[in-house]
Amino acid sequence: MTAADRSARTAAADALCSGAYAGADGPDAGVSLVAVGGYGRAELAPRSDLDVVLVHEERIEVDALGERLWYPLWDAGAKLDHSVRSLPQMVAAADDDLRVALGLLDIRHLAGDPNLTLRLRTTMLTAWRRGAPARLPSLQTLVRARHDLVGELAHASVPDLKEAEGGLRDATVLKALVATWLVDVPHADLERSRRALLDVRDVLHQVAGRATDRIGPEVWSELAAPLGLGDALAVQTHVRQLGRRIAHLSRLTWRRVDGYLGRPVSSAGARVPGLVPVAPGIAVAANEVVLERTARPDEDPVLLLRAAAEAAERDLELAPATAARLAPVSSRPLRAPSRSTSRSRLARAASASRWRRATTGHA
Repeated sequence: MTAADRSARTAAADALCSGAYAGADGPDAGVSLVAVGGYGRAELAPRSDLDVVLVHEERIEVDALGERLWYPLWDAGAKLDHSVRSLPQMVAAADDDLRVALGLLDIRHLAGDPNLTLRLRTTMLTAWRRGAPARLPSLQTLVRARHDLVGELAHASVPDLKEAEGGLRDATVLKALVATWLVDVPHADLERSRRALLDVRDVLHQVAGRATDRIGPEVWSELAAPLGLGDALAVQTHVRQLGRRIAHLSRLTWRRVDGYLGRPVSSAGARVPGLVPVAPGIAVAANEVVLERTARPDEDPVLLLRAAAEAAERDLELAPATAARLAPVSSRPLRAPSRSTSRSRLARAASASRWRRATTGHA
């Protein structure tokens, strides 16, 4: 299961939908059939629903068109999540419900009036960016509530690939945060992890024979061969590492959101990150642990552990650039005089992490 397989499934579904629209005598102006959500992102899993909306101008009546359109799709065996809405109704629904607003950021044209689809997409993105500073705190509350309810992908006994912290839902939220233009996220790292997790979900659908996002204990071994992994343990390691990485990117990005919303603004209008030294060679900037310019990773083999300890004790995240800079050093053997120091730093980081988990429910 790869991105090419998802593209092929999406292309087949697109042909089915556009053919049904043509067969229902759908007009070329004033009405369009659009894909939203995962289907809008062209990321159909083997058992996914087709999430579509028949959008129309207020002056056009489309009830009869809807009836002519849906039945051929059902007859063809498609599982539909469908609705019919005018353009103003789409805007109002996005204003009223954050979940709807997120789904409408991934609108993709299927059939009908492409100009209407373009206008809808532009309207949704503009409204999202304009309203982001006011809506992001509510979105963060929703995200945290979901994490508290479902748990972490990296640690749950029956992980949920979609809803768990570090799952596909978090990856979608990250893309929405980037769309605000207020914060950024390491795109290559996010896409690599997200697509790998999509591959796992595709295989899970095939193995289970149904649409599911939860991996039960009996399923791990069945996922190994299709994913090209050796055994159940290798699959668990793979999936939980992906979840851990996406969770880290999520926490990092939300801290950047917090920084944007609460950071002082300079007289020129630019937000001031600041740099606060906290240990030799280590500083905090914009709620992230970074290296000072004077830091020498090659000369300090425990710098990674010291930085990790500072991040854990201060409930912060390592900046991606810092982690990347320290990664080559972390793979080298420690010199003998540094081992006791490294054990001390590692114990500090582990202790702080356990305390945060016990008191907040988050790693």
